[in-house]
Amino acid sequence: CYIYNAGDSNKYTFMTYQTMTIQAIPQAMMGYGNGVLPQASTVDGFQFFAPGTSGTFSLYGIAGS
Repeated sequence: CYIYNAGDSNKYTFMTYQTMTIQAIPQAMMGYGNGVLPQASTVDGFQFFAPGTSGTFSLYGIAGS
């Protein structure tokens, strides 16, 4: 998952994501998508939700000039 402009209160926040899962069959499934927060604001938190699943999330940042 990539998140863009979350720290800039003058821009919309966008995100893109890519997924891959392997089912018990076995069968690989892949997906991708995107989204937008349609308001100019600073994002100060994220919530990830997937029913019936659990995981570990890490947050990495890239400083702009």
